[in-house]
Amino acid sequence: MTTADEIAAEQYRFGDVSVDCSNFRVVRNGEVVPLRPRDFDVLVYLLRNTGRVVEKQELFESVWGDTFVSDNALTKIIKEIRLVLGDRADNPIYIETVPKRGYRFIGKIEYLGSAGPDAESSEDKTRSEVQRVSELAGASWRSFPGADRRLVAAIGLVASVAFAAWIWTRAASEPPSDAIQSIAVMPFINQSADPDVEYLADGITESLVAALSRVPRLSVKSRSSVFRYKGKDVSPGVVGRELGVRTIVSGRVVQRGAEVVMYVELIETATGNVMWKSNFTRPMRDLLSVEREIARNLSQQLSTKLSSADEQDVSNTRVPEAYQDYLRGRFHWNKRTVADFRKSLEYFQRAIDAD
Repeated sequence: MTTADEIAAEQYRFGDVSVDCSNFRVVRNGEVVPLRPRDFDVLVYLLRNTGRVVEKQELFESVWGDTFVSDNALTKIIKEIRLVLGDRADNPIYIETVPKRGYRFIGKIEYLGSAGPDAESSEDKTRSEVQRVSELAGASWRSFPGADRRLVAAIGLVASVAFAAWIWTRAASEPPSDAIQSIAVMPFINQSADPDVEYLADGITESLVAALSRVPRLSVKSRSSVFRYKGKDVSPGVVGRELGVRTIVSGRVVQRGAEVVMYVELIETATGNVMWKSNFTRPMRDLLSVEREIARNLSQQLSTKLSSADEQDVSNTRVPEAYQDYLRGRFHWNKRTVADFRKSLEYFQRAIDAD
């Protein structure tokens, strides 16, 4: 399993290949090899999920978003990546095809920083430069006579103040030690007797993912990462290890006539302990506001804060029926079949007309 530091790496090395994410460059045997931007994105996504089967649907959603892409197009891209890496489908050393599911990167990866393992970070460089100026000013004190000493003293004072200011700014920019910095919103469970309410459970999940992803310094797993657990009974510990998150949000949805009831829990993955839980009963017309309320409660429990702008609805509609049609459209769109695409367009158009 990859660690958080490995996921955040900007350079990867495997075999005779190195991948520089910050400069969008692939080097093989010391020579830069061309790779199309979309091919590069797919390769990096596989690298960041090394050892794990990445399903085709997850690749579609993570790399292309809402753009429709055929299986044949993805197969062609994988073929182009293998060609660049010197890999083969029948005897893979890097990218393995998992029939009817997706792909897995199986090569041994060396994770590097943004400029290699020996590079000095910008923060270390700033610190050393400020300290060096301060030290030079102090060391030069006795070599300057009279008024020049006052100039050197002033330089030393400025350098000391600058160093203190840098330390203060650095400390202020870091999140509180008790702040939770990683989370996954698990697919909400539809506990209504009506299977047609499934769109509501999925829609609430997506809305919370979108809302929490705007919280500063909070790593939120994407929809494609969490929806592979939909319909599966997986323990928080397993999810935590596989996704590399400290907490998960678990929820259930029940629609009772014109009302919707949501049961929400915040769970620590390492222990399985429930850190916070609550239930919300609201009229269906207040669906937008209750989603915002849940996101606000979660952000408070995470020792972070949503700004007033971030608390605004993902869709700007004020018509409850339009928002429900939008969620129904998203539900069918994510199924990615021709029939469901047509169905989603019908709901999207209804949402536009109602709004």
